Amino acid sequence: MPSAPATGMIAWVGLAAADAAAAVEFYTAAFGWEAAPGTDHTKLRRAGRDVALVYPQTPQARAANVTSHWSPFFLVADADLTMERAVQLDGVALRDPFDVTGGRVVPLQDPAGAVFSIWAPRPPDPPWPSPSGAWWVELSTPDVDASRAFYGDLLGWRYDETGDAASIRGPEERIGRISRGQGPAAWSPSSQVTDVETAGRRAEEAGAAVVGAAEETAMGRIVRIVDPQGAALSLLEPA
Repeated sequence: MPSAPATGMIAWVGLAAADAAAAVEFYTAAFGWEAAPGTDHTKLRRAGRDVALVYPQTPQARAANVTSHWSPFFLVADADLTMERAVQLDGVALRDPFDVTGGRVVPLQDPAGAVFSIWAPRPPDPPWPSPSGAWWVELSTPDVDASRAFYGDLLGWRYDETGDAASIRGPEERIGRISRGQGPAAWSPSSQVTDVETAGRRAEEAGAAVVGAAEETAMGRIVRIVDPQGAALSLLEPA
């Protein structure tokens, strides 16, 4: 097993919540995830495996009435150097690098406006147990080619070409897709489940809104939910 982070893989998918404690209560009730509270965030675990983070929104975000939201964190070896490279590629650093339990983090915005974060684990954490298999991440962007070039340079991604969409291949496995969209560029994480109807029903019983019926897609069957604080999340039953 490698001793360094697998750059470009999913480190975490994180929820910035207006009320982090209430968010943890909802997701543990809805999906049976286990909570492991920490100093600056709570880890959510499934079958003993870390799969997600929940952390409080910044005071600035709350003051601006930013809705609670999920976003991806991608693994890098050095957060500071990767941030510098992102800026050279016309990305934007949304704040200076900062340390959290287990790593160093920088939230970034790509040239099309989509927000994501990079995460550099701190020893003794590597080798990193990537939760990629628990998630599928999709980027909707007005310019697929430009987004492919940005992330390919920054994170070393390779792609499978399929017209206006490109599957993302990290160093270990396929982790998501970049596709052409009409609205603002944005990342959308999907939590992989074994049965979307059951997962959607449990989420609804715990207080979420289910948006429409299950959809058949190339990746599998998808149900979209909005949690009680307004955070949107897709549930994916892989094909």
